[in-house]
Order: sequence, then C-alpha cells, then structure tokens
Amino acid sequence: MKPPVKREKQWPVRVACPAIDAALGAPAWLAPFRTQAFPTIAISPPGYGTPILLKVLRIGLAGFMPSRHVRWDVHCADRAGEPADKEGNGALAANKPARWNAGTVRPEIRAAKWARRAHRSAALTVVDVSNWKPDDVNPIFPVGSQPKRLLMCPQTCSDGRLIPGHRYLFKVPVEWKTHQVWSEVIAARLAEVVGADVPRCFVGQDADGQVGALIEFFYGYPSQVEVPRFVHASDLLGKTITDSKKGRPHSLRRNISICRRLRIPDVIDWWGKTILFDALIGNTDRHPDNWGVLVHRLPTHQLKYSLAPAFDNGTSLGYEVLDKNLRPEWDVKRLRAYINRGTHHCGWNRSEGIGRGHIDLCRIFAETFPETGAIIRDMLGFPGDRLGEVWPECMGASAPRPFTEARLAFVVALLEGRRAALRAAIGA
Repeated sequence: MKPPVKREKQWPVRVACPAIDAALGAPAWLAPFRTQAFPTIAISPPGYGTPILLKVLRIGLAGFMPSRHVRWDVHCADRAGEPADKEGNGALAANKPARWNAGTVRPEIRAAKWARRAHRSAALTVVDVSNWKPDDVNPIFPVGSQPKRLLMCPQTCSDGRLIPGHRYLFKVPVEWKTHQVWSEVIAARLAEVVGADVPRCFVGQDADGQVGALIEFFYGYPSQVEVPRFVHASDLLGKTITDSKKGRPHSLRRNISICRRLRIPDVIDWWGKTILFDALIGNTDRHPDNWGVLVHRLPTHQLKYSLAPAFDNGTSLGYEVLDKNLRPEWDVKRLRAYINRGTHHCGWNRSEGIGRGHIDLCRIFAETFPETGAIIRDMLGFPGDRLGEVWPECMGASAPRPFTEARLAFVVALLEGRRAALRAAIGA
C-alpha cells in the first residue's frame, strides 16, 4: 500500500460540512448539492461505522462562517492508496471510504485569520465599562443566582450600539459557568436574526479585566415618560407553584392561559417564538423567574400588560461542556444524543411536573396552534451567515476561559443540529 499522500489546499470558496446534518436525518436541502462537481471526501469517524460525505460547496460552514475566515487542510489517502485529485477523481470519488486517523483523512478548521481579525476588532466590539458608574438605587442587582452589577451607561458614550443614560446589567459568571458569557451574547444575536424578543447583549470588560455579559435593561428607558413595572411570572403563578425552589409545576398551557387572562396581545406568537428560540439554543432555564410581564399605566389610569423580553439566556449552547471535553471525544452520535437530552424548564401540562424535551414541546405547540406555522418556518429558515459578526466579538475578548476555535465549531454544530431536528419534528 502506498504511503498516504498529503494534499493541502486553501479554497477561495465557502465550506459546508453536512456530516452533522446527514447523521441527523439527511435534510432535503443537501440533496441538490450531492451531484455537484465539487471535491468530495468520504470519512468514517471513530465509533461511527457509516461513511459520511463531506463536500466543498459554495455555501458557509453550516451557513455560519464567512469563507475568508475558513481554511481546510485536508490530508487524503484511500484504502487502496489512491489519492483523490483536485476534481475529485480516483478512489475517493467512487465513495470508497477512508479511515479517519492522523495519517489519512482529517478535515481541520484553521481559524488563524479569523483569530487575527478578532483581535484587531476587539477594541471596537468589547465594551469597556471601567468608567461606568453603578446604579444609585441597585448597584448590586438582587435577583438571580449569578453576581450582577447594575451600571449606568455614560451620557458621553459614543458607541452607537448603546443607549446613553440607560441601565445595563453586567454579569460575570464564575468558575465552570464562565462560558455563559458567550452563550448570552450569541443568543442575543441569534434572537435578532430569527425575530425572538430578547434583550440586547454585548461583551463587556471592567477595570479589573473581568469579562462579562453586558445586557440592556428592558424597561426604564430615558425616553419613557411612564416607566412600566416588571412582574415575575412566579408572582403571577402564585400558589400553583408548589416547589418554589425549582419553580414547579410549570406548564406552557398554564403560562398561555395567564397571559390571555391579562389580555396580553399576540400571546401565541410570543410563546411560539420563545420556546422555538429556547430549543434552538438549548436553553434549560426558562423558569418562572426568567420570564414575566410589564405593567403599563395608561393616562386613563387603566393598566395594560405586555410580555417582557425573554431574558437570562446563558444556560444554553453547551456552556457546561469544558474546553478539554470538546475534542476529540465528540462525534456525530454523541452530539445527537446531547441534543436529544435537552429539555425546557416547563412541560406542556401542569400534571407533568418536569420539563418536556426541547424538540417535543415545540412539536406539540405546532400541532396545537397550526396558525403559527409561518412563524416557525421563518425562524428556522434564518440565514446562518447573519451571525458572522458575533464570532470575532467573542473570540476577540481576552478572558480567563476564552471563546476558542473548538467552541466555535461546537456551537455551530449545536445550532445546525437543533435546527435540523426541529425541522424534522415540526415539518417546517
């Protein structure tokens, strides 16, 4: 057998890796590309018997990474020792699988250019809060399990993303939860893309060098004459919650019923978007203290209610997975099992007592409220490259536990895997 032939090539096109999606059910959108005349690589990852085709396509890596920041170094040799040529001819073109090991086929994302761009743009994207003053009333925000500071954006702030004179929460997760910073920021960007109602969030850094999530306070804006009052859902659910520590029982049907009783407009649309968004990011923590309503007092002294933005989205996007556990243990089978284990905090009925699976609750909701079909299709059809700006923001921040290239690939795989699973379950 001939020794492996090394082929190293940097293509000026975008790269797609359908391995994740193929294992999750071979979505229909891949079909038109399987016959295209682009280079093809057949691989057999460890622990996964069926060869997976990787095609170099003129689309983004799972739709999320701009081509100028991606480089693939591919080392190819098939079992017969016949390497694939530039046009994909040879044994590999005939779909003869090669084994995935150090000497044969090993696709690897090289993000050196990406990292350099991230460091160059860090000064523009990371918000310096070292000179921000704490809020006069609540300098230390008293709600939640994570330490938070309530800061006031200076009136002299020239950053167009921020609101001068407005309050922002600065959350600095500690120890093994530090990756929640990236989850909060990425979730906020994804919400803007899919149309979910979520507070804006940025990467912030204080005078001590601590990196945290800087979250826009969703009421009390300088332009508001009458500031609304926020009420947590736990206060609305009252005695129906028998376990106050866990916030259960907690059911989606009950949540919708209470909102309807308060005559909140567009209740079904809001909840449909929120649970689908939570399923996309894998949020497990939408408990009754992480959603609520805003109470507005009208000039006629009547009260009007609206749902507050879905806040506190850090318990998501695999934040608990340590960097050392991202590679090489992760394969497609393990990724699929991880996605299937995810649950919402709430169930469908009050009698369930536990949270429903992310995908399952969305399926039940779509079957119960078929009028939300168009909204669901629009959300799941989001263009992934719209998230391109958030990656440099995360990778450019100097943090004790940085947002690494391995975590970037992991987050992208989770988003695409969950989107494929939701499409398959809902039929979107």
